[in-house]
Amino acid sequence: MDTTSSKQFGLLLKQYRYLKGISQVELAFQITYSPSMISRWESLRDKPPTREIVAQIGRTLNLTTEELDELLLAAGYAPVSPSTSGLSPEIKLSPVLLL
Repeated sequence: MDTTSSKQFGLLLKQYRYLKGISQVELAFQITYSPSMISRWESLRDKPPTREIVAQIGRTLNLTTEELDELLLAAGYAPVSPSTSGLSPEIKLSPVLLL
């Protein structure tokens, strides 16, 4: 597992969840996972989930295609949109979560 991808995924998941106003408990309920698993992904204690689960998270958070592609790439998967395959591997994270 690429730890850089895992780190980017966890931080990006936390950022999107925060920006969409959804708690770990709400997200876990929607994707039928435990809140502790969401916490493990966000705190970098576990590898990213499968591509299908990442896509389900994207639907639950109502992510745009670009946001979903960033989340997929951060998890180590191919993007949905071929036009975003050239995205920089360095995902820009909002400073709000870096406090």
